[in-house]
Amino acid sequence: MALIGDLTTVAQLIAKISDAVSTARDLPRVCWRFAVHLQDIGRHLEPLRGAQLDKATQQTLANLQRTLESSYDVIVDCSRRSYAYRLIKGKSIRDKIREAQDEVDRILRLFPLIQLSQDYGYRPSYGSSDDEEEDPEQLRPYDSEDEYSDEEHRSGWSTTTTGGNRELSTVFTGTVEQSLDGSSRTEEAFPNLRIFAFNELKSATRSFQAANMIGEGGFGVVYKAWVDKKTLTPANNGVGMAVAVKKWKPESFQGFSEWQKEVDILGKMSHPNLINLLGYCCEDDELLLVYEFMEKGSLGNHLFPQGAAVQPLSWEQRLKIAVGAARGLAFLHAPENRIIHRNFTSSHVLLDSNLNPKLTGLGIARESPTDAESHVSTRVMGTYGYAAPEYIATGHLTAKNDVYGMGVVLLEMLSGQRALDASRTGKQRLVEYAKPYVSDHPKLARLMDPRLEGQYPVKAALSAARLAKSCVADDPKARPSMDEVVETLQQIEAMN
Repeated sequence: MALIGDLTTVAQLIAKISDAVSTARDLPRVCWRFAVHLQDIGRHLEPLRGAQLDKATQQTLANLQRTLESSYDVIVDCSRRSYAYRLIKGKSIRDKIREAQDEVDRILRLFPLIQLSQDYGYRPSYGSSDDEEEDPEQLRPYDSEDEYSDEEHRSGWSTTTTGGNRELSTVFTGTVEQSLDGSSRTEEAFPNLRIFAFNELKSATRSFQAANMIGEGGFGVVYKAWVDKKTLTPANNGVGMAVAVKKWKPESFQGFSEWQKEVDILGKMSHPNLINLLGYCCEDDELLLVYEFMEKGSLGNHLFPQGAAVQPLSWEQRLKIAVGAARGLAFLHAPENRIIHRNFTSSHVLLDSNLNPKLTGLGIARESPTDAESHVSTRVMGTYGYAAPEYIATGHLTAKNDVYGMGVVLLEMLSGQRALDASRTGKQRLVEYAKPYVSDHPKLARLMDPRLEGQYPVKAALSAARLAKSCVADDPKARPSMDEVVETLQQIEAMN
């Protein structure tokens, strides 16, 4: 056995896994995609060769090496089994692969979390036992279950990069296809959604031409298409109704589970401030979602324009958007829904032609705790700069994580500055940067977005700043509920 934590040994294991892919390719997608996922991990580990690694990273690599060895055994065993065996033991094989992937992903998520723990002042312990008593002051390697998700966007259909730094998402993300019969279950559960054939969406997007591309994110690429308003069948460009078609890309670290989550939530729920899902496609290896088209793109596009063509939002428009976005989150948090968005950012607030906001990016949403539970324990997912510090530190998720994100977005709307910006030396996170300015008007004026040109009610701006401050309070119990946020924003709106 080679030295534990040796990167060369890890790379050799990745190479062995790559060799097994050709055999595994004949298996159900659940096996093959896991093998491809491990190949992708290998490509992302390659730049670490020869790097000077700290103790935390070395220990994480040691855990990764052990897990890759067992993962390789799973892939090889899966590839060598007969069809009859796979038919009988299919569920058991999938369970083994999911277990292996969970372990791989859980370890790999620690690479960005190690840096986060340093940023927030936490000091992880590196014991290997899952049975150790949890210390709330430490971020332990196995305390979490989900990851940070990374999305890039054009035209507001996914999350932006931030000030030259990528919003925190690890390159080590992914999901294994959960089953091959998901589409049939979906058809029964969501009769109001149209089931598109892949060729229909291929026709509607003109074979997914680059000219029709309007965005790209962690899940895939988004295209603008035209369909008949009544039947939703493909139509000529400019004829009928515009829609947005999101197509999964095979190299993505997201997949079926994120696709299914959006269908589950948007197929069952409807609200003026949630994006409208029109239909879906799950055909062979293709996963697509079809949404209403949001003409004005994302809130982030307007707050952080890339060119002079985007007009700045007025104070009244910003408040209108804030109220609508808050209503969307409050609807998700309502007792009858109990959904935590988990990745609420300004890029996940889309705007229609009248600047009415609608929430998107629900692929990593989770059900909130029941009355008897204080939190849901998950792997950490979201976007660095918007996720609450206690969630990052412990993986304990509550609705107050969304409230924190709402507070960050309010600060972005007030200041016109990004949640995370490398150019803010010493205070890259907007929450830390804004703290000295939100207490009184003379200081607040130095924080306010210069694109507003001073055209805002001073009292209303100060009230909004204080609301944002309460939303990003260090103590989650001190943060308001989303219903309270909506009520306060409506009061501020009435001050205009």
